Amino acid sequence: MEARVDFDINEAIKLFDSDPSTIPTPEAPRALQECEDDPEALSSLALINSELNPVVDAVAESPDAITRTEDQDAIPYHKNLLEMYAFLLRWTISAVETRALEKSASAPAARGRGKTGKAKGSSKDGSWDAAAQLETALD
Repeated sequence: MEARVDFDINEAIKLFDSDPSTIPTPEAPRALQECEDDPEALSSLALINSELNPVVDAVAESPDAITRTEDQDAIPYHKNLLEMYAFLLRWTISAVETRALEKSASAPAARGRGKTGKAKGSSKDGSWDAAAQLETALD
């Protein structure tokens, strides 16, 4: 059996929330480690897919195996895979949100066309709000 990665989701989230650069990543693939200082490199779907597909494949291979009574010793393994995948999703969403904020902050302010218009009370700016989505999903 191949060696397993030692991953504690509680510790990873605590470190991620305080300072993401302090998360130890000795088992992380070299290709992803090289992207730490260059977030633009993460826009390559081939890179992301090549690293995340094995995790997804391991979970998707036999999702019903988690509930079999004879395979109860496999629960910690599946739980660990799911925690890793959940953390990667959280990290990815955070990176995308940060990048979107950087882009919107650097965008020039919109100017009027010379007419005074009515201000819309509940206009949406079209940006995705992860906090609202998470709250909806958890309710």
